[in-house]
Amino acid sequence: MVKKNMKIALIDPIGSHGGMEYYDFGLLLGLIKADCKPYFFTSYLSSKIPDISIVTHTFFKNMWNQNLFLKILFFIFAHAKIFFFCKRNNINILHYQLFHLGIQNLFILFFAKIVFRKKVVVTLHDVNSLLGRKSFFFEKKSFDYIDGIIVHNSYSRDSLLKKNRFQNISIIPHGNYLNFVKPLKYSTAEGNNFNLLFFGQIKKAKGLKILLLALKEVKKYVPKINLTIAGKVADDNPNRYLNFISKNNLESNVDIHFKYILNEHVSDFFRNADLVVLPYNEIYQSGVLLLTMSYGRAVLCSDLPPFKDVIKHNKSGFLFKKGNYHDLAKKIIQIHKNNNMIHKVVKNANELLRTKFDWNSIGNSTKAFYEKV
Repeated sequence: MVKKNMKIALIDPIGSHGGMEYYDFGLLLGLIKADCKPYFFTSYLSSKIPDISIVTHTFFKNMWNQNLFLKILFFIFAHAKIFFFCKRNNINILHYQLFHLGIQNLFILFFAKIVFRKKVVVTLHDVNSLLGRKSFFFEKKSFDYIDGIIVHNSYSRDSLLKKNRFQNISIIPHGNYLNFVKPLKYSTAEGNNFNLLFFGQIKKAKGLKILLLALKEVKKYVPKINLTIAGKVADDNPNRYLNFISKNNLESNVDIHFKYILNEHVSDFFRNADLVVLPYNEIYQSGVLLLTMSYGRAVLCSDLPPFKDVIKHNKSGFLFKKGNYHDLAKKIIQIHKNNNMIHKVVKNANELLRTKFDWNSIGNSTKAFYEKV
């Protein structure tokens, strides 16, 4: 039975604090188009988010700058307010945006499902935490209180099934960012310069060291190669990158911004890029990939299954062999020599964004999944 004005609580404690706002609001827009009535619970709102009529509560706003004890109290208090709000307003489906299942999420899922008797849907962005967090017992127990899980590709689904026999899984793509960013016109850099960009949170799994090793090789053939690194360091030691850059005389080729990049400054980094490189060793989905394509920039990715699900080599982007910095260097040099290929892949990527990764389609698929749980 198709339901109109289905009430949904979309819950993302991270939200703008962790760069999730474009994803959240894309999904909210898609749900509205699908005749749902979503309520949004998050940390805070970016000033650049379009003004759309969604009931939003920033219950997690004051949580992230606290010490661990206070952070836990704020987390519990925020969820208590959410549960009672949903009870008063007859909201029956709670849709969580999560990156891993740990002890704190176990208790929240338990209260949502058992105490407040709500349907619980989880979008699991990372099947395994990229920060190395492992809590097998709490993760396994969490599945008992989930009615349905959304993942973004078949690789994530298969990885999840290897860990747990949970069957109610739906593959729904990560949407584009065309509602939130303006594609940038691309023109070849002057003076034979070639500008690379590594953008996003810096984790060991993101493979920045591989890119720096490749850069050392590329410099022999492309002296005017430049790499900009922009992102907050998460589980890594920035000194190991700084030491490598210094030891290999790459200071004049590398521009470093080890910090969280505010929305109003993001376009500046993409505007100056000829090629965005994602040399990841592990990934389940990538918002940076969709952001890059939305900005109208070409992307070079490691050949991981989630990337190959989006990128076809020399068609919608470029691929290199995961972990192989020699192959990465080779691909960068090839693209530099034939940068007319960049215009071609950008055009194809834009067409792909508007079809496979359209939020209206994603909203309809998500609503259909709600009706099944």
